[in-house]
Amino acid sequence: MYYLFYCFHYHSCNDEPLEGNFGESYNANNPNSAQIIGDWNVVSFDALTATTTVFNAEEIETSSVITGSEFDYVVTFTSNEFTTHGNYKMRAITEVNGVVMDDMSYTDVNGSGNYYTNGNLMSTDGLLFDLEIDGVNTSVFETSQTATYQFSSNGNVLTMSQVDEQIQVVNEIEIVIVTESSTVLERM
Repeated sequence: MYYLFYCFHYHSCNDEPLEGNFGESYNANNPNSAQIIGDWNVVSFDALTATTTVFNAEEIETSSVITGSEFDYVVTFTSNEFTTHGNYKMRAITEVNGVVMDDMSYTDVNGSGNYYTNGNLMSTDGLLFDLEIDGVNTSVFETSQTATYQFSSNGNVLTMSQVDEQIQVVNEIEIVIVTESSTVLERM
């Protein structure tokens, strides 16, 4: 009996238009890029990296866990550009011979670039963070990057997640960095 009711209800309501203004409401699963516009405080940054360096057929593999702290860092989004400014620290724990790298402090960091959204994907042509991974400054990889983004807390928290692979060849040394990262920002 339930099955017949379900089938009747589904088929009778299947093609009816919905009433209401559903396109304007907040929806974390289908973000509206206009929600990004504004000033955002960075509250957390975490990344896992795997780096493979090849020189003269020798391969060195390392991995790191990177955590940001002491954020006084703001990202401002306009309709298609972003700027960054502020300070933060990064701590990297690297699995090469058990050596723990020192905290890296970044002060008076400024950046800018363009961004584009498509659904829940954001692509940038600049870096949101200056970051050194296993002794390699990622600014040498200033290519476009793509991350997924979603809103929570009624659009006041923006979470960006990225899985990225960068390949760079410098003086016959090939460096491949695979990064999985998450950045959380709060609307100011």
